[in-house]
Amino acid sequence: MNLPLGILSLAGIGLFFREFREKSGKERPDMAGISCFALAVLGGLTLIMTGGREIPWDSGTGIALAVSTLLAAMGVRCGGTKGCRPFYGFQILQAQGLCPGQCHGLWGQLCHVFPVCLCPALSSGSHGTPPPWWWAMPCSF
Repeated sequence: MNLPLGILSLAGIGLFFREFREKSGKERPDMAGISCFALAVLGGLTLIMTGGREIPWDSGTGIALAVSTLLAAMGVRCGGTKGCRPFYGFQILQAQGLCPGQCHGLWGQLCHVFPVCLCPALSSGSHGTPPPWWWAMPCSF
């Protein structure tokens, strides 16, 4: 079901989407920035999903993966080469109301999602197993 709908949506985008903005000459996309972003997302997801279980945090593989993820994330910022259209316009970070708005959104998400993430750990006591050691850490704030 997903594959036919995906193909149909791509065909619809290809048929009906027209770009109206003015392009200034022949700009190439910033492939270095795009590649660094993809590597940073892939490394971050690998750390989140396998870190501590399949890949121990203090192993050489875990440390190398964390360092390479951080380097790739920094490469997104430094990736724009001369003559390329940057992957992400960092000038938006200079907007005056951005920081309070982002902090408010982050706080709201933490208040909604964090208790849901804690429910399995806190309810493990009902199954006869003690909760993990970190269960009281968020409650101490």
